[in-house]
Amino acid sequence: MRQFLAFDGSVRGSRQSSRTHLGRPTGVYACLRPELVDADKGTSAGKLKPPGWRGDGKAFNEARGHLLAAHLGGAGTGPLAWHNLVTETQTPTNSPDQRDQVEVKIFKQVCKHQEVV
Repeated sequence: MRQFLAFDGSVRGSRQSSRTHLGRPTGVYACLRPELVDADKGTSAGKLKPPGWRGDGKAFNEARGHLLAAHLGGAGTGPLAWHNLVTETQTPTNSPDQRDQVEVKIFKQVCKHQEVV
């Protein structure tokens, strides 16, 4: 079951997002428009400890990764963060690879009103 969340934090639909047997969120579905993508719309990952977090990002090279990137409107704090943050490898997965090879390209395509599938 999926839960569709609006950028204002309200729920669109009543289905739950899917999670692994360890409680980790498994993906994100989003309809992005230029007026919705903005570096100031999302939030950076706060102190939330997503499933799998070992407690020290530097010591374990781990990050609180956004399924929907912060600059694409994804939540890192607040009630939606549990649906959007996962534990992942910081270097090179989260930054620079994921940011530069995926998130920035999506951001540019959306801003040009081009479809991203």
